[in-house]
Amino acid sequence: MVEIKRRKTDRRTLYTIRVIKDAFIKLVKEEP
Repeated sequence: MVEIKRRKTDRRTLYTIRVIKDAFIKLVKEEP
């Protein structure tokens, strides 16, 4: 996560956040 702050690549940051949110939502939906 530190490399994201060093590199100012908004595309990669947004993509990473999107993937993390997607995985988090899947985990929440699987939980009863």
